[in-house]
Amino acid sequence: NKEKNKKYWIKKGHDFVLEKDIRSSVPRLTLSLNKGYWVDESVDIYELINNEFEPDKKFTKLRRNAIKDFHMSCYFDEGSDAVMGRNVWRRIDREGANKDETYALMGKLREAVIKAEGGRLYGVEIFFIESCVYLMTLYDLLCSGIDTWLVYDAFYSKGFEDQDKFEEMIINSVKSNFEDFL
Repeated sequence: NKEKNKKYWIKKGHDFVLEKDIRSSVPRLTLSLNKGYWVDESVDIYELINNEFEPDKKFTKLRRNAIKDFHMSCYFDEGSDAVMGRNVWRRIDREGANKDETYALMGKLREAVIKAEGGRLYGVEIFFIESCVYLMTLYDLLCSGIDTWLVYDAFYSKGFEDQDKFEEMIINSVKSNFEDFL
């Protein structure tokens, strides 16, 4: 689990005091690639998905978490609703659930993901793009003398004192490196 790995690195004695996690990294990179510019983190991609999926439903923290939990299945499980549905069906509490309805909902959610993220999904290639952009950002930080670690889509530091400045540097570097990557 990505979150457990991040916590492991923090607790392992590295004494990290600063953290900047790129919010909704895979969907943000996808939407940014499809738009041709970096989409600021003030945009909640999961809210965009919710608005495509069920625009009449209020976007709540619970709905956000549910969309986030199923996002990767929708993003990577290509093929029919049944293929995606079977993968999700194995993960959920099935008491009271209907298999056909689950499959159909996952298909509808995948379509919402595609629309909200700009019309094209990149499959596993998105991890290559993510790595390129974030490794270039790590390089920028290290060259600036900031002792920084990168774990997935989060940057950690123990030697730089100002959280706001750390975040600003990462945000600016990610945007610049994304544009360079394009």
